Amino acid sequence: GTGDMTDYSFDDIGNTTAPWSPYYNTMKTVVIEDAVTSIGDRAFYECIALTEITVPGSVSVISLGAFYACDDLAKVELKEGIKSIEKNAFSFSAESVTIPKSVETLSLAAFTNVKTLNVYDENGELRSVENPNINSIVDPKSTDWKSAGKMNESISWILDDDGTLTISGEGQIPDYTNGLYSDFMEYSPFWFNDNIKKVIIEEGITGTGNYTFSGCKNLKSVSLPSTLNSISMGTFAETGLTEVTIPNGVRNIYQESFESCEDLKKVTLPYGLKMIGFSAFNLCKSLTEISIPET
Repeated sequence: GTGDMTDYSFDDIGNTTAPWSPYYNTMKTVVIEDAVTSIGDRAFYECIALTEITVPGSVSVISLGAFYACDDLAKVELKEGIKSIEKNAFSFSAESVTIPKSVETLSLAAFTNVKTLNVYDENGELRSVENPNINSIVDPKSTDWKSAGKMNESISWILDDDGTLTISGEGQIPDYTNGLYSDFMEYSPFWFNDNIKKVIIEEGITGTGNYTFSGCKNLKSVSLPSTLNSISMGTFAETGLTEVTIPNGVRNIYQESFESCEDLKKVTLPYGLKMIGFSAFNLCKSLTEISIPET
Protein backbone atom coordinates (compact mmCIF):
# COMPACT_ATOMS: atom_id res chain seq x y z
CA GLY A 1 0.00 0.00 0.00
CA THR A 2 0.91 3.68 0.14
CA GLY A 3 1.02 6.42 2.77
CA ASP A 4 1.22 6.41 6.56
CA MET A 5 0.65 3.24 8.56
CA THR A 6 -2.01 3.29 11.26
CA ASP A 7 -1.01 3.83 14.89
CA TYR A 8 -2.01 0.90 17.10
CA SER A 9 -2.85 0.61 20.80
CA PHE A 10 -3.49 -2.28 23.23
CA ASP A 11 -6.67 -4.26 23.72
CA ASP A 12 -8.12 -5.36 27.07
CA ILE A 13 -5.84 -8.40 27.37
CA GLY A 14 -2.59 -6.66 26.42
CA ASN A 15 -2.35 -7.50 22.70
CA THR A 16 -1.91 -4.77 20.15
CA THR A 17 -4.76 -3.86 17.85
CA ALA A 18 -2.67 -4.44 14.71
CA PRO A 19 -4.53 -6.80 12.35
CA TRP A 20 -1.55 -9.18 12.20
CA SER A 21 -1.22 -9.50 16.00
CA PRO A 22 -2.51 -13.14 16.00
CA TYR A 23 0.64 -14.06 14.07
CA TYR A 24 3.19 -12.30 16.29
CA ASN A 25 4.57 -15.58 17.61
CA THR A 26 5.28 -17.04 14.17
CA MET A 27 5.98 -14.04 11.90
CA LYS A 28 9.72 -14.17 11.04
CA THR A 29 9.98 -11.64 8.22
CA VAL A 30 8.22 -8.35 7.47
CA VAL A 31 8.44 -6.69 4.04
CA ILE A 32 7.73 -2.96 4.03
CA GLU A 33 7.34 -1.67 0.49
CA ASP A 34 8.79 1.59 -0.80
CA ALA A 35 5.50 3.48 -0.94
CA VAL A 36 4.91 3.24 2.83
CA THR A 37 5.72 6.60 4.46
CA SER A 38 5.58 5.80 8.20
CA ILE A 39 5.56 2.83 10.56
CA GLY A 40 2.80 3.27 13.11
CA ASP A 41 2.93 3.19 16.89
CA ARG A 42 3.37 -0.39 18.21
CA ALA A 43 2.90 -1.79 14.68
CA PHE A 44 5.10 -4.82 15.30
CA TYR A 45 5.31 -4.67 19.08
CA GLU A 46 6.42 -7.99 20.60
CA CYS A 47 6.85 -9.86 17.31
CA ILE A 48 9.02 -12.36 19.15
CA ALA A 49 9.81 -14.52 16.09
CA LEU A 50 10.90 -11.63 13.86
CA THR A 51 14.58 -12.03 12.95
CA GLU A 52 15.27 -9.26 10.44
CA ILE A 53 13.81 -6.03 9.14
CA THR A 54 14.66 -3.55 6.42
CA VAL A 55 13.05 -0.11 6.63
CA PRO A 56 12.96 1.59 3.19
CA GLY A 57 13.85 5.23 2.57
CA SER A 58 10.24 6.10 1.75
CA VAL A 59 9.50 5.82 5.48
CA SER A 60 9.99 9.20 7.12
CA VAL A 61 9.05 8.22 10.69
CA ILE A 62 9.57 5.05 12.71
CA SER A 63 7.08 5.62 15.49
CA LEU A 64 6.77 4.87 19.18
CA GLY A 65 7.30 1.20 20.01
CA ALA A 66 7.15 0.12 16.36
CA PHE A 67 9.47 -2.89 16.86
CA TYR A 68 9.69 -2.89 20.63
CA ALA A 69 10.20 -6.26 22.39
CA CYS A 70 11.18 -8.00 19.14
CA ASP A 71 13.92 -9.75 21.06
CA ASP A 72 15.01 -12.17 18.30
CA LEU A 73 15.86 -9.42 15.82
CA ALA A 74 19.36 -10.13 14.51
CA LYS A 75 19.49 -7.74 11.54
CA VAL A 76 18.10 -4.22 11.24
CA GLU A 77 18.80 -2.18 8.11
CA LEU A 78 17.70 1.44 7.97
CA LYS A 79 17.77 3.04 4.52
CA GLU A 80 18.57 6.66 3.61
CA GLY A 81 15.45 8.82 3.64
CA ILE A 82 14.26 8.12 7.18
CA LYS A 83 13.84 11.43 9.03
CA SER A 84 12.81 10.53 12.57
CA ILE A 85 13.16 7.54 14.92
CA GLU A 86 11.03 7.76 18.06
CA LYS A 87 11.55 6.30 21.53
CA ASN A 88 11.31 2.54 22.08
CA ALA A 89 11.18 2.05 18.31
CA PHE A 90 13.41 -1.03 18.62
CA SER A 91 14.35 -3.50 21.33
CA PHE A 92 16.93 -6.10 20.37
CA SER A 93 20.41 -7.12 21.50
CA ALA A 94 23.20 -5.99 19.19
CA GLU A 95 26.67 -4.53 19.32
CA SER A 96 25.76 -1.60 17.07
CA VAL A 97 23.30 -0.09 14.64
CA THR A 98 23.97 2.51 11.94
CA ILE A 99 21.72 5.58 11.77
CA PRO A 100 21.24 6.93 8.22
CA LYS A 101 22.56 10.41 7.35
CA SER A 102 19.01 11.52 6.57
CA VAL A 103 17.81 11.18 10.18
CA GLU A 104 17.14 14.61 11.70
CA THR A 105 15.61 13.69 15.07
CA LEU A 106 16.57 10.66 17.10
CA SER A 107 15.32 9.52 20.48
CA LEU A 108 18.21 8.27 22.55
CA ALA A 109 15.80 5.65 23.88
CA ALA A 110 15.05 4.30 20.41
CA PHE A 111 17.36 1.28 20.51
CA THR A 112 17.02 -0.56 23.81
CA ASN A 113 19.83 -3.11 24.39
CA VAL A 114 21.99 -1.88 21.49
CA LYS A 115 25.45 -1.00 22.82
CA THR A 116 26.71 1.44 20.18
CA LEU A 117 25.09 3.89 17.77
CA ASN A 118 26.96 4.63 14.53
CA VAL A 119 25.99 8.15 13.47
CA TYR A 120 27.17 10.66 10.89
CA ASP A 121 28.50 14.02 12.08
CA GLU A 122 28.07 17.40 10.38
CA ASN A 123 30.96 16.62 8.03
CA GLY A 124 29.48 13.31 6.94
CA GLU A 125 32.00 11.28 8.91
CA LEU A 126 30.78 8.14 10.63
CA ARG A 127 31.41 8.02 14.38
CA SER A 128 30.54 5.49 17.06
CA VAL A 129 28.79 6.65 20.24
CA GLU A 130 27.95 4.58 23.30
CA ASN A 131 24.19 4.25 23.42
CA PRO A 132 23.01 6.44 26.34
CA ASN A 133 19.53 4.82 26.30
CA ILE A 134 18.04 8.01 27.70
CA ASN A 135 14.77 9.54 26.59
CA SER A 136 16.21 12.71 25.08
CA ILE A 137 15.63 13.90 21.51
CA VAL A 138 18.76 14.87 19.59
CA ASP A 139 20.01 15.74 16.15
CA PRO A 140 22.32 12.76 15.54
CA LYS A 141 24.74 14.99 13.62
CA SER A 142 25.38 17.06 16.74
CA THR A 143 28.12 16.10 19.20
CA ASP A 144 26.29 17.77 22.09
CA TRP A 145 24.21 14.90 23.43
CA LYS A 146 23.15 16.04 26.88
CA SER A 147 21.99 13.42 29.34
CA ALA A 148 19.47 15.75 30.93
CA GLY A 149 15.81 16.54 30.65
CA LYS A 150 12.47 17.21 32.32
CA MET A 151 9.99 14.71 33.69
CA ASN A 152 7.31 17.39 33.89
CA GLU A 153 7.16 21.14 34.32
CA SER A 154 8.46 21.06 37.89
CA ILE A 155 10.88 18.11 37.95
CA SER A 156 14.16 17.78 36.02
CA TRP A 157 17.01 15.27 35.88
CA ILE A 158 20.66 15.07 34.91
CA LEU A 159 22.92 12.03 34.51
CA ASP A 160 26.65 12.68 34.89
CA ASP A 161 29.56 10.78 33.36
CA ASP A 162 30.05 8.75 36.55
CA GLY A 163 26.55 7.30 36.36
CA THR A 164 24.97 9.45 39.08
CA LEU A 165 21.41 10.45 38.26
CA THR A 166 20.12 13.50 40.17
CA ILE A 167 16.41 14.34 40.19
CA SER A 168 15.37 17.75 41.48
CA GLY A 169 12.23 19.83 41.75
CA GLU A 170 8.94 19.67 43.60
CA GLY A 171 6.06 17.24 43.72
CA GLN A 172 5.37 13.73 42.47
CA ILE A 173 7.53 12.10 39.79
CA PRO A 174 5.17 11.04 36.95
CA ASP A 175 3.97 7.46 36.70
CA TYR A 176 5.31 5.29 33.90
CA THR A 177 4.40 1.92 32.42
CA ASN A 178 6.17 -1.42 32.45
CA GLY A 179 4.72 -2.15 29.01
CA LEU A 180 1.75 -4.24 30.12
CA TYR A 181 -1.82 -3.24 29.32
CA SER A 182 -0.80 0.31 28.54
CA ASP A 183 -2.55 2.24 25.82
CA PHE A 184 -0.27 5.28 26.09
CA MET A 185 2.98 3.29 26.50
CA GLU A 186 4.92 6.01 28.26
CA TYR A 187 8.14 4.42 29.49
CA SER A 188 10.40 6.06 32.02
CA PRO A 189 13.36 7.92 30.48
CA PHE A 190 15.56 5.57 32.56
CA TRP A 191 13.84 2.29 31.60
CA PHE A 192 16.40 -0.56 31.76
CA ASN A 193 19.33 1.87 31.60
CA ASP A 194 22.66 0.20 32.41
CA ASN A 195 24.51 3.54 32.70
CA ILE A 196 22.80 4.53 35.96
CA LYS A 197 24.79 3.52 39.05
CA LYS A 198 23.50 5.89 41.73
CA VAL A 199 20.29 7.89 42.15
CA ILE A 200 19.95 11.05 44.22
CA ILE A 201 16.39 12.30 44.68
CA GLU A 202 16.60 15.78 46.13
CA GLU A 203 14.44 17.48 48.76
CA GLY A 204 11.06 18.61 47.44
CA ILE A 205 10.16 15.38 45.65
CA THR A 206 7.12 13.73 47.29
CA GLY A 207 6.63 10.51 45.26
CA THR A 208 8.82 8.25 43.15
CA GLY A 209 6.49 7.40 40.24
CA ASN A 210 5.55 3.97 38.93
CA TYR A 211 8.43 2.01 37.31
CA THR A 212 10.72 5.05 37.23
CA PHE A 213 13.99 3.12 37.68
CA SER A 214 12.76 -0.33 36.79
CA GLY A 215 15.38 -2.56 35.17
CA CYS A 216 18.42 -0.38 35.98
CA LYS A 217 20.61 -3.40 36.73
CA ASN A 218 23.70 -1.37 37.66
CA LEU A 219 21.86 0.91 40.08
CA LYS A 220 23.55 0.10 43.40
CA SER A 221 22.52 2.94 45.74
CA VAL A 222 19.77 5.51 46.17
CA SER A 223 19.41 8.60 48.35
CA LEU A 224 15.81 9.46 49.23
CA PRO A 225 14.62 12.85 50.58
CA SER A 226 12.77 13.57 53.80
CA THR A 227 9.93 15.10 51.74
CA LEU A 228 9.07 11.70 50.24
CA ASN A 229 5.69 10.30 51.33
CA SER A 230 5.38 7.20 49.14
CA ILE A 231 7.34 4.74 47.02
CA SER A 232 5.30 3.91 43.97
CA MET A 233 4.55 0.66 42.20
CA GLY A 234 7.59 -0.98 40.64
CA THR A 235 9.81 2.07 41.16
CA PHE A 236 12.98 0.09 41.89
CA ALA A 237 11.97 -3.31 40.51
CA GLU A 238 14.77 -5.35 38.91
CA THR A 239 17.53 -2.94 39.98
CA GLY A 240 20.93 -3.74 41.49
CA LEU A 241 20.27 -2.04 44.84
CA THR A 242 22.15 -3.63 47.75
CA GLU A 243 20.76 -1.58 50.64
CA VAL A 244 18.01 0.99 51.08
CA THR A 245 16.97 3.29 53.92
CA ILE A 246 13.44 4.60 53.56
CA PRO A 247 12.94 8.04 55.17
CA ASN A 248 10.46 8.57 57.99
CA GLY A 249 8.02 10.60 55.92
CA VAL A 250 7.08 7.60 53.77
CA ARG A 251 3.65 6.20 54.64
CA ASN A 252 3.10 3.77 51.77
CA ILE A 253 5.36 1.34 49.92
CA TYR A 254 3.32 0.13 46.97
CA GLN A 255 3.25 -3.23 45.22
CA GLU A 256 6.31 -4.52 43.36
CA SER A 257 8.32 -1.46 44.41
CA PHE A 258 11.51 -3.49 45.02
CA GLU A 259 10.51 -6.74 43.36
CA SER A 260 13.34 -8.87 41.89
CA CYS A 261 16.11 -6.78 43.44
CA GLU A 262 18.27 -9.86 43.72
CA ASP A 263 21.25 -8.09 45.33
CA LEU A 264 19.22 -6.28 48.00
CA LYS A 265 20.52 -7.36 51.42
CA LYS A 266 19.26 -4.79 53.92
CA VAL A 267 16.13 -2.63 54.19
CA THR A 268 15.47 -0.02 56.88
CA LEU A 269 11.77 0.80 57.20
CA PRO A 270 10.54 4.18 58.52
CA TYR A 271 8.54 5.29 61.54
CA GLY A 272 4.91 5.92 60.63
CA LEU A 273 4.79 3.42 57.76
CA LYS A 274 1.17 2.39 57.18
CA MET A 275 1.25 -0.02 54.25
CA ILE A 276 3.56 -2.39 52.37
CA GLY A 277 1.99 -3.50 49.10
CA PHE A 278 1.74 -6.93 47.53
CA SER A 279 5.10 -8.31 46.28
CA ALA A 280 6.93 -5.16 47.36
CA PHE A 281 10.02 -7.24 48.20
CA ASN A 282 9.15 -10.37 46.26
CA LEU A 283 12.10 -12.32 44.77
CA CYS A 284 14.69 -10.32 46.73
CA LYS A 285 16.81 -13.44 47.10
CA SER A 286 19.64 -11.86 49.10
CA LEU A 287 17.47 -10.00 51.61
CA THR A 288 18.59 -11.06 55.08
CA GLU A 289 18.00 -7.98 57.23
CA ILE A 290 14.90 -5.80 57.66
CA SER A 291 14.99 -3.08 60.30
CA ILE A 292 11.50 -2.39 61.67
CA PRO A 293 10.91 0.59 64.00
CA GLU A 294 9.25 0.04 67.37
CA THR A 295 6.38 2.39 66.62
